[in-house]
Amino acid sequence: MWLNGLQVAGTHSSIYEAYYHQVDPNGTGAIQALDAARFLKKSRLSDVVLSKIWDLSDPNGKGYLDKAGLFVALKLVALAQAGKDINMTNIHSEAPPPKVGELPKVPPASASPVPAPAAPGAAGDWSIKPAEREKYSQLFDSLQPNNGLIPGNKPRPPPPRPHPPPQHAQPQSNASLLEGLLDLSSPTSTPANSVPGMASVPPNMGSVGSMAGMSSMGPTPAERAQYDAQFEAADMDRDGLVSGAEIRDTFLRSGLPQQILAHIWALCDSGGVGKLTRLQFSTAMWLVQRAMRGIPLPNTLPPHLLQPPNPPHAPLAPLAPLAPLAPLPPPTQVTPTSYHLVI
Repeated sequence: MWLNGLQVAGTHSSIYEAYYHQVDPNGTGAIQALDAARFLKKSRLSDVVLSKIWDLSDPNGKGYLDKAGLFVALKLVALAQAGKDINMTNIHSEAPPPKVGELPKVPPASASPVPAPAAPGAAGDWSIKPAEREKYSQLFDSLQPNNGLIPGNKPRPPPPRPHPPPQHAQPQSNASLLEGLLDLSSPTSTPANSVPGMASVPPNMGSVGSMAGMSSMGPTPAERAQYDAQFEAADMDRDGLVSGAEIRDTFLRSGLPQQILAHIWALCDSGGVGKLTRLQFSTAMWLVQRAMRGIPLPNTLPPHLLQPPNPPHAPLAPLAPLAPLAPLPPPTQVTPTSYHLVI
């Protein structure tokens, strides 16, 4: 059962409304994942927390937020900023207004004017005022009456056609949000064909297929060494992990579509923590190279690609040849000795 957005906002409904008009100024009723992620990142919460907020705000995996979904996301942001647990049990609990960038300025709520009491006898006055009579007469004449009558079979104008519903993205689990976390829409100044080690992108790049044929594949030792060097350069805080912001430029230089880069990220970030380990980054870059060559990406990643490679066994050193045995000395001649028994 979905929630009422105004009940979620509580006493801060005017602030929630102002935030909603910021992120959906045209009132489409559908806030795409990329726009929602950019907006929510202004809260300065971690990627892990924002990922959990997205999952709770879009429980059906639609890939976008409606107005009520945005209100839920804003309430969860407010709970996180107040140090409270992020769950739907606390969705109606009191919390300060969420701070997503600049707190919007809203006019103070004015008291509703009290209607003036009706004059005595006004409720029973059914007479038509002269101005109203003139308006209805013009309306009657516009219907082209015949002998003072309007035919009942006069066709009515067709009702206005409803606007088609907005086209929403297909469910993408967490990949849509990760597009926003990576901020992949900003252009990069370095074209793909000028990046060392990256080939030009073919026209059929970035398709997604099965993982058939990948059961024994993976980066070669030379490729892993190259990806490890890129990982060291990207890991600015030296925590052994790289975030979307740290590898954004590396991903963008590939020239692949945003959806494909987000799919690769989701495949390699198997724990959904919002960061990649050295091994996960190496696998991600290997998938990027394959996608650039037009090789379809898998829907799921074979487990061996996220397991450390077995270290190669060192070859056994050949045995040194045995030194020749020295010749044995000739046997010693034993001189027989006579023994005398002394009594």
